[in-house]
Amino acid sequence: MDLEPRIGAAPAAYVAEIVTRTRDVLGGDLLAVCLMGSAAFGDYRPGRSDIDVAVVSGRPLPVVARQALVGALEHETLPCPARGLELVAYDPSGLVDPRGPAYLINLNTGPRMDRQVSFDPAENPQFWFTLDVAIGRMLGRALLGPAPTELFPEMPDTLVRGAARDSLDWWTAHGGHPFTAILAACVAWRWAETGTWSSKGVAARWAAERSAEPGVLLAALDRREGDGTLPFDEAAGRRFVAMVRDALAD
Repeated sequence: MDLEPRIGAAPAAYVAEIVTRTRDVLGGDLLAVCLMGSAAFGDYRPGRSDIDVAVVSGRPLPVVARQALVGALEHETLPCPARGLELVAYDPSGLVDPRGPAYLINLNTGPRMDRQVSFDPAENPQFWFTLDVAIGRMLGRALLGPAPTELFPEMPDTLVRGAARDSLDWWTAHGGHPFTAILAACVAWRWAETGTWSSKGVAARWAAERSAEPGVLLAALDRREGDGTLPFDEAAGRRFVAMVRDALAD
């Protein structure tokens, strides 16, 4: 299976091995594997980016199958050449949960990522997975199975807006350097204004053309794509994130 045209700048052999191992473990229960995140959006940064993958099974998986998939894909078994692998598995009923997508597996593993394995969606903030599915439906790349527009349901606008607001609160409180909250806000603002999702880079450049204080947005982007030397105005960054959060409530 030649996946390289669909993988882009991400490590193609590693992503192809994820597909192979997932199919080997789940067999006929596997419906689809979809590349998500920066690797799917054309914004993958070697050495900085994660590899994000969504798996969809045809039915709820028993715990033994979930454990087997984690065992086949975790970093100790399949070394991750990126910062880390973020893999989420869903089934069709979980994808249409009215509270937002409910996962079967949430796996974070990699050389520069805290390991997390969860089989209970109550253990993690729901907004991550609402945004994961909403963005993946538009920008994900099918590695096996149907196209993302066929695989993932369309998320209600009110659910996505709430998730985007919650994500900005989380990034502000827990995201480390404030540039992360700014880039997340750029993505959310562009979606709110245009109805389309994009990479952080595209969103930051779009937002900089429309912001009253573009310098802090370009400085945030420089922290991700450049050498991080542009001066960063934290107060301006907080004003921008607050403005976007308010816009999402409209």
